[in-house]
Amino acid sequence: MYRSLRLLVALLTIVLLAGVSSAQAAPAKPPRPTPRPTPTPVTDPVPALSACASDIFGLNLTYTQSGGMTANVVRNLTIPTTSKSIVSASITAKVTSVYGRTSNNGLETLVYGSGSGSSADASVAVSQASLCYLQFTSTQAAPTTADEALALLKSAFPGVPQRAPYVNKSSTSGYVFALATSHPVSGTDQTVAQALMLTAVKNSKGQLILGALSGTGTYAAMVPVK
Repeated sequence: MYRSLRLLVALLTIVLLAGVSSAQAAPAKPPRPTPRPTPTPVTDPVPALSACASDIFGLNLTYTQSGGMTANVVRNLTIPTTSKSIVSASITAKVTSVYGRTSNNGLETLVYGSGSGSSADASVAVSQASLCYLQFTSTQAAPTTADEALALLKSAFPGVPQRAPYVNKSSTSGYVFALATSHPVSGTDQTVAQALMLTAVKNSKGQLILGALSGTGTYAAMVPVK
């Protein structure tokens, strides 16, 4: 009887050891990867870009490329330093920021949608609160006087005030003109504050870059006019 019990205990021990050994030998299952969040798609940026170009700068443009804009995208755009730093500073998580390239060798950036008075209508939203920058590479000879430069810039951006007293902030790096004014909100009888900066500078390749930066509403304070 005792021999039978010892034999039974021995068999149970062998079975238990075999189970432990197989459990140790089995490879551990890798953890399931955490799914990456899907970025929120950017809605078609062309209506807002077109609203800025036409309502603020008086131009009807055709876009060959457009998309969402992040701080990294701005760093890779060829924009004069002062304007680039202002555009970069305006990008936050609460705004819509887009850019576009035009068929006439232009580049446009637009940040809008913050502050009170946001609107689903792109034209109204851009008028109420936006920071819009537009530049072109000019084939004309570089101006030699401030008057020539300002006249060239007004011609390039016919929607900006033509007879207002711009402040001449030019330096050895190029011509810069600033203006504090007001801008009508599209489709309403209201106006908002607007700050403008017009620039005519040469890039590293010696090309003349004509630029216009507009801040309306809450963005007007970001454009230095004094």
